[in-house]
Amino acid sequence: MNTRMSDGQTLFRTLPGMPVTGPYAEQFTVPGHGTHREGLVVEVTLSDGSSWVGNFQKGRTGFSEVLLHANGVDLVVVAGGQGYWVSTEERKALVTFGEAIDAVDRIPNSGWILFLNGLEIICFGPSGVAWQTSRYLWNGFRGLTVRGALIGGEAWDLDNERWEPFELKLATGERMR
Repeated sequence: MNTRMSDGQTLFRTLPGMPVTGPYAEQFTVPGHGTHREGLVVEVTLSDGSSWVGNFQKGRTGFSEVLLHANGVDLVVVAGGQGYWVSTEERKALVTFGEAIDAVDRIPNSGWILFLNGLEIICFGPSGVAWQTSRYLWNGFRGLTVRGALIGGEAWDLDNERWEPFELKLATGERMR
C-alpha cells in the first residue's frame, strides 16, 4: 500500500481491490478505450476528512505508482502504465497521458516528474505534460541523470545497434546531443 501526505492536504493509499461497502468508486478511463472492470484502486482523503475511491483503468504495462502532484492536492496516478493527472477535489482526470509507462523518476525539489516507457520520455511539470520526446530511434534508456538544467543518459540506437549518449533540456525537452 502506498500512503503519502503533503502539509496535511491530501492523503492517499492504494487498495488491494474495490471496497465491498460504501459508495461506488469513481471510474477513470482513457477516452476512446471504453469501460473497464477493476483497475488500480486508490483511496483519497482530503484535508477536510472527506474521502473517495478511484478505480483507474490500466494501460499496457505492469507498472503502477501514485504520486502527489507539485500543488500538494492533486495526484498523478500511473495505473498499469497509463498516466492520469487527477483533481482530488473535483474527482476527475484533468489529463491522461502515456499508456505504456514502465518507470518514473521524480526530480527532487523541482516539481518535475519524468515518465519513461523505453521509447520516449514524458516530462510532467506543475502545469501538466510539459513535453514529450519524439521516439527518435531509441529503444531503451539507461543511466539517466539530471545535471542542472539538463537530463542525460544513454539511449539504445536501433540503427547502429549501440548505446548512444544523449542530453535534453529539462525545461523544453530539446535534444542537445
